[in-house]
Amino acid sequence: MKSFLSRNVILSISKWHPSLLALWLLASGLPAAHLEAQNLQAIEQHLAKGVRKGNLTKEQAAVMIQALKEHRVSKKKADGASSSDDMARRKQRYMAAEKKMKAMVQQGEISEEDAKDKLMGIRKELFGESGGKKDDMARRKERYMAAEKKMKVMVQQGKISEEDAEDKLLGIRKELFGESDSKDAESSRRKERYMAAEKKLKAMVEKGEISEQAAQERLAEYRKRMAQKP
Repeated sequence: MKSFLSRNVILSISKWHPSLLALWLLASGLPAAHLEAQNLQAIEQHLAKGVRKGNLTKEQAAVMIQALKEHRVSKKKADGASSSDDMARRKQRYMAAEKKMKAMVQQGEISEEDAKDKLMGIRKELFGESGGKKDDMARRKERYMAAEKKMKVMVQQGKISEEDAEDKLLGIRKELFGESDSKDAESSRRKERYMAAEKKLKAMVEKGEISEQAAQERLAEYRKRMAQKP
């Protein structure tokens, strides 16, 4: 398609009417897919072909490419600003909901646990499933750490034995993190407890408090008890 557009005309189309420039490119044979994807390399090749055929000058092709680049940059900025504004609005909505839930908890209208559940649902709605899942995992970890701290205090106060505390924590791990995670955690804890017992007995042998044979017998008994646990 023979085209003899002046530089001023192309500048006008490029700066003020990007849609007209797109129509011109389509009319000159550029595949729509390249234009929709804003494939500048393909567009440059198409314009270079047009220059070789004499359909337009190098200057005109350069003006078109520059206009497309500027249009893409301005579009990205506009999209980015829109996305940023949307995120800011969602954050404001969440902060307002958080403030409301806090007031309801203080007034005794709902429990702190219910407030957290409602806020988690709002987070999922506003920020997507992944954000909700991360927050849910963080909450479960907080609950476990609180339970662990509580059990430690109860053991120190003599209310329950260390063995009972471990059993309770195992049940909590299963409830919060599932069977496979709790098994891995329990296996790791058993190894840590065995190594601690081994270290303690070794120190007792070095101090002459017990014989090495007695220490080995205790460790064997400890291993036997650990193996019997599910």
